[in-house]
Formats: sequence, structure tokens, C-alpha cells
Amino acid sequence: MPDKSQDNCHIGMILTFNEVSFRQLKLAIDSIKKLLSDKGARVSFVVADNPSWPVSEVDLAADWPDTYFIPGEKRGPGTAYIRGFLYADKVLKTDHLVMLDIDGGYSREEINRLVKKSLGSGQPVIGTRKMTTENERLPKKLLNLLMHWQTRWCGIDEELTGPVALPARAVESFDLTSMPDGKWEWLWALARKLDMAGTPAGAWRLKQGGGSGKKSSYALIGQGWALIRQMRPGRDRLLNQKVRLVLGLIAGAAVGSIGIWLITGLTGWAGLAAALSAMLLFQGIFTLGWMVYAWQNEQVMDQWRSPKTYLRPKHTFTAIVPARHEEKVIAQTVRAVAKLNYPQNMCEIIVVCRSDDQGTIRQAKAARELLPGYNIKVLEFTDGPINKPRGLNVALKEARGDIVAIFDAEDQPGRDIYQVVNTMMLKGNVDVVQSGVQLMNYADRWWSALNVLEYYFWFKSGLPFLSRMAQVIPLGGNTVFFRREWLKMIDGWDDKCLTEDADVGIRLARLGVRLAVTYDEKHVTQEETPLTISDFIRQRSRWDQGFLQIFAKGDWRRLPSMKQRLLAGYILLWPFAQAALALYVPVALGVGFWLKLPVGWSLFSLMPLYMLLMQMAAQMLAFDEFIRRYYRKISGKYLLVVMVTYLPYQLLLGYAAVRSLIRFMKGQTGWEKTAHVNAHRIEAQVPAGEESERVYV
Repeated sequence: MPDKSQDNCHIGMILTFNEVSFRQLKLAIDSIKKLLSDKGARVSFVVADNPSWPVSEVDLAADWPDTYFIPGEKRGPGTAYIRGFLYADKVLKTDHLVMLDIDGGYSREEINRLVKKSLGSGQPVIGTRKMTTENERLPKKLLNLLMHWQTRWCGIDEELTGPVALPARAVESFDLTSMPDGKWEWLWALARKLDMAGTPAGAWRLKQGGGSGKKSSYALIGQGWALIRQMRPGRDRLLNQKVRLVLGLIAGAAVGSIGIWLITGLTGWAGLAAALSAMLLFQGIFTLGWMVYAWQNEQVMDQWRSPKTYLRPKHTFTAIVPARHEEKVIAQTVRAVAKLNYPQNMCEIIVVCRSDDQGTIRQAKAARELLPGYNIKVLEFTDGPINKPRGLNVALKEARGDIVAIFDAEDQPGRDIYQVVNTMMLKGNVDVVQSGVQLMNYADRWWSALNVLEYYFWFKSGLPFLSRMAQVIPLGGNTVFFRREWLKMIDGWDDKCLTEDADVGIRLARLGVRLAVTYDEKHVTQEETPLTISDFIRQRSRWDQGFLQIFAKGDWRRLPSMKQRLLAGYILLWPFAQAALALYVPVALGVGFWLKLPVGWSLFSLMPLYMLLMQMAAQMLAFDEFIRRYYRKISGKYLLVVMVTYLPYQLLLGYAAVRSLIRFMKGQTGWEKTAHVNAHRIEAQVPAGEESERVYV
């Protein structure tokens, strides 16, 4: 075991298991702890899997010292190992990492040999599990032979399917979250990246119950093919992100056009019009579908409402409020967050500003002085880009709460939101909660009502719909709550991304975080619409450009399931599809006049327009509901405003989408700030008597 120089080594043991009982898990932990601790090493255990546990991970961790349970949505051993590696490296700050599948049934001597070789050499080491072919039928021998061939093709000398030991510094040179997450595919890729081929600690045959059946061999072969595709030299350097994006969009349009031509026989401009009509009809139907999923369907809506009773406070909260030139609103926001209904000693607020924004800093500090006894920090930073994700990363380093909450500088959160999130995380064992956000000042400008209704549909119906479909959503920029260890595992937010919220949601979804969405009028965070048309266009262009960045970056393509990948890709391109639907209106009207199409196809070309009108009708009906739920006032003139301004508003969105595409192609990534003036705080925000009572169970 470790020599004297290694006596103080902190070893993180990443353990995974599937059907193994808790008794067997505890026996394994006790055995490994004795083996390593007797030699002077400090050992922390990270159990990274998601079996059907009889009790919560919080209770388990309390009963088993130095053992950390990091469950997530079950995505297979590969994802579990990556989660364990990230937790041990980023959160526990271990010096050495050891991955071990308890189902493998390794002996203490084998573990000893593996760890000793890695600690002694300071190099990554992977154990090799040899699959015996003695007395086996020909099909199984052929499977093993094919697996041998695949590993050689990838430049790896052994079937690296055993335990792993490596120094933590070895995984700091690249992003673990970019690893393929197949059962052993990720391990082969890791070996290739760390040049671990030819350094096995030793070979042993799989023991009884070690998962060595035919099914495992088939899985390894399938993952091997995927790995071969991923490991071709220079694959990612052939084309830059912008070129790949443009070629992908052109290819998609070409495939659609060819499909329409094959089905209908239409060619030229007529075929192009038919192809556009078909694609935009799908876009219109899908958009209308998520709009009405939960809207006015109380049975569905009840599944996404806040809990009616609360569990006693257990989690501590850190609220991060990034601010930039927010002198007019920051003091009220600090007070609103400080006064949330939750024990004061379990909360902290971190306002983070760039040091050159002295106006906002003075107002934040003045608000802190007026709230003695509250844990409020005002942080300043000077380096890095001047944007929101940079501020979030600065504040994350200082955060101490179990749960990190994000609020924007103008937010007015619901007073019981911490109670809601604490209860949801304890009851449902979830890792991320996205609560509702609602714009309020619908009467200020001609576009305000439609902007308000966008939020109303998106948070009330859209996010629940997407969450139910595939557990992958673009998280909102505020009123989102993370377990802090998950943010540390992925190194926080991407400070080069203009929509850091959507990006972090997709990166966490890839690791299998358990996501929950809730919407309740009593607990939404209230905000205001932009002040001017130029502010609105800049804000929407920033969001659309951020979606393009995420799409081009490609993390969504590494989501575990095909359904998730398709849905994520669609979501990231949705603003452009919806803009195309609006911009297509004059084209649809012109088709009937200028193109000689059969009557049926002429009518079909108008179908996207009908879908757009149906969306407008839904928004008009929803506007009356919004007014009653939030203000209990009915004003018929605004229904006319919604109808008259609907198409101009869609054209405004289309212009913003085109502008974002131009900025993306030019490489312009500057953060375009949206001003705030507290317009949403002029009237009472919550209907009287609807603030929930604090009832503990």
C-alpha cells in the first residue's frame, strides 16, 4: 500500500451497484475502509447510482460517515461513474480517484494491487477483466473476439472493463461531462485520452454474479461501434461550429424538400412552398400542443402545483443576485429575497457586481444596512467577461447553502418559495427545481400584453410538457434552485454563453439530474417587460443567439436517450422555427396568387397560417384568465389589443431571430443589457388572501 509519502492521501472511492443489497454494500465499504485506512490514507466513499432505496440519501449519509450518496436519474453505469468522478474531484477535492463496480465481486487483494500500483507510480491504472472462453459455445467466443478487435481498432491494448485508479490531476485536463456515457464506452475514451493503454494492474476472470453474461458482451460491442465513430482523429477540427450549424440547417431543408418532392411530385418553387408548409405546419401543431397541455386542464395542472403543506425546513439556501447597472431596483429585490418565509439563520444572499458598477454596489450595501441580522454579502469582481454567468461563478465560490437559488436584480419572488422548494426536494429527492416566472405590466406598451402571455404559457404549460416528455428543459434565468454539489461538479456556468441558464440545464440533464417543474400563481417570481422596442429586440436576440451557441456546441447531442436529443435540438431551434412561421405568412398568401398549384396544395399551403391564428385565439382566451388570476380585473379593450398586435409582435420576434443569427455568424458575443425600472411593483402582486399559510407536516 502507500508508502510514507502517501500516508495523508485522500482517496475517493466511487462505488456503483445495481441489484446488490445494502448489507453487501456496507460490507464492501467496511472492507475497503479497513484496507486503505490501516495504511494511513483518508478514504471517502461516493455511491453513485440510483437503485430503489428504502430511505432518502440524506438519512443514509447520516448513518454512514464519510459516505456520500449521489443519486440521479438512472442512466446506466457510465453516467453513474462520471457523476462519482465529478463529485469526488470537484466537491470532495480528493487527491486520488478509484472507481469500483461492487457487482464485480473483486477481492481485497485485487483492489490492493490496483490502488498500490496507481499510488506508487502516480499514473492512471485500469484493471483488466478477462472473459473466459473455455467451454463456451461458438457465438460467445465470436462475441469476445469481436470485442478484442474493437479495442485494438480504438488503439487500446486490453479489454478495459475493470476498476480504475488515477490521480485527480489526471482528469483536470479535460471536461469529464463530455465523455460518452455508455456502460464501458466512456472508460475506453478515458483510457485513450489519458494514454492508459497497456497499463493494466492485472487480469482476473469475472467471478460469479459479475455481470459477464451474453447481454454484457452485446452491449460492449454496440458501445464499441459508437466509440470508434467518436475517436476518429481530427473529427471535431474538420469544421468549426458556425459552418456545421449552417450546413446542418441547409441539410435539414434539403431533406425536407426532397421528401415533399418524392411524396407529391411537386418541383421548383411549388415543391419548396409545399416543403415549407409541411415543416411549419408541424411547428405550429407542436407549439399549440404544448401551449394547451396544462392550460385550463386542472387535472394536469394539479400535478405541477406547489405542495399544499410544507415539510419542516432542513435545507439551507444561498440566493445569488447578479446585478449590472440596477440602481433603481436592487434595494427592493434584496429586501424581497431577505423577507422570504424561511428561518433567517438558514438563508444567505449574495449580490454580485462588477467593481466598476459603483451605483449598484452602493444601493446593495445600503439595503444590507437596513436589514441588520440578515446574512447579506455584496461581492465585486474585476476579471473575466462582463456578464451574468461570470457573476454567478464568482458568487458560487462563496455560496454555503445546500441549495443555490438564482434571482435576477428586478425579481419579486413569492414569499413561500423556499418552503416549496425545501418540501419538493425532501419529498421527491429532486436535484433541480424550476419555479414559475411571470411578467406583470401588461398595459405599459403595445407589445407588453403578448410578452406577458408568452411567459404565462411557457412556465404554466410549456415547461411541464417538456419535462413530462423527456426530462430535459432549457432552465430559466431565475427562480431556479440547484443542489450546490451539482453546480460544483460541472464547474458552474459557461461564462461564454449568452443563455447560461439553458446551457446548464442541458449539461445537468446529461448527468441524469432529477428535475422538477412547478407553477403556482401564488409562488411565481414577478418581473417586468422591457422598456422599449430596442430593449426587447436586444433581449430576445441575446436569448436566440445563446440557443444557437448551445446548439452549435453540441452538448445536447450527448444526452442519454434519442428522445431527449431530438427534443433538445428542437427546443434550441424553436425560436427560429416560430419566427419562420410568422415570416411565412406573406409567402402563404402569395402562393395562392402566383404559383399554379392544385387546389388541395394551395389550401395546404395556408395551414401554417391557420395554426398561427389558432395560437392567437388561445392567447386571447388566456389573457382574460391571466387578468382574473393576478389582478381580478377584466378589461375588454386588451383582448382587441392582443388580436390587432399579434402578427406585428410575431414579426418583431422574427426580426430578433434574424439579428441573432447575424450576430452569431459575425462572432459578436457582447452581453446586451436590459434596463429595469420596477414597473411590476407598482400594483399589488398577489391577490389578497391567496398567500399560502405555513403548515408543517
